[in-house]
Amino acid sequence: MALTVQFVKDHLTEFDSTADETIQRWIDFSSRQIDVKAWGNRADDGHLFLTGHYLKFDKSGGALGGGALQSKKVGPLSASFKVSSWMSQGSLSKTTYGQEYLNLLRLVFPSRVF
Repeated sequence: MALTVQFVKDHLTEFDSTADETIQRWIDFSSRQIDVKAWGNRADDGHLFLTGHYLKFDKSGGALGGGALQSKKVGPLSASFKVSSWMSQGSLSKTTYGQEYLNLLRLVFPSRVF
């Protein structure tokens, strides 16, 4: 199945008011990163979650935060965030859609390290 704007809006409802053109742009972009032969029957899921990740990242203006707050200091301001070792995949680990995409990567390509 080819991923459509309506499918994204139906399944990732937080984007139901996002402009169709924006969704289509990210569908097109993410489709170039999914090899249907390699992904097999999980290609549509991977495509959906990767598109959702890009939409979320786009919606935030690229300003997604890090991990959970681990420490805090008030004067002169300091903060540290805990980032698990499995979260070393850059921006993918910063959205729930990106995390689902990474989980699928591990299922589809179990012998590779991500």
